[in-house]
Amino acid sequence: MQINEKILTFMEGNNGYITNEDAIKIGVNKFYLSKLTKDGVIERMGPGIYGDPNLFEDEMFNLQYRFKKGIFSYNTALFIHGMTDRTPRRFDMTFPRPYNTAALVKEEVRAYTQKKELYDLGITTGITPNGNMVKVYNREKTLCDLVRGKNRKDAELISQAMNEYVRTSSKNITKLMKYAEIMRVSKVIRNYMEVLL
Repeated sequence: MQINEKILTFMEGNNGYITNEDAIKIGVNKFYLSKLTKDGVIERMGPGIYGDPNLFEDEMFNLQYRFKKGIFSYNTALFIHGMTDRTPRRFDMTFPRPYNTAALVKEEVRAYTQKKELYDLGITTGITPNGNMVKVYNREKTLCDLVRGKNRKDAELISQAMNEYVRTSSKNITKLMKYAEIMRVSKVIRNYMEVLL
């Protein structure tokens, strides 16, 4: 198999994307990605990320590739999990403390930091609207973040998210209450659950 064909075959099986890291994993020098870009066969979507020119750019996938420690959280996590009808205008990402978020100022990102034990809690994967897998906090961690964080003033958003959560068959109240204890929001979460369940 020729190198160009190897790259395009990989992209076909990876939602139209390839990164510098992917190229190395499949035994291809990243020089060939630059060459295919110059030839107009693929397009550079961001630093180290290449895609099919006919694709809509997946901003979430690109952001997480560039900022690997970022986990989609808050409103963005609600959107990925289908718990809100609001499409995020800016993406919410959480990073371990201390993390220099200065590079995110130019991006459409609201950056949050959490101490390591909270940052590591509830990390899972979700699918972007473009079909790519990204790291996101699970529903339970997201709900606890909402009532604990700066978004707690948005009562309508929290209420909608709580209602969506209790309607899903995949809800895990035990896990939700465990996270609420760890994050010191158990009273607030318990009040919501007592009303909705």
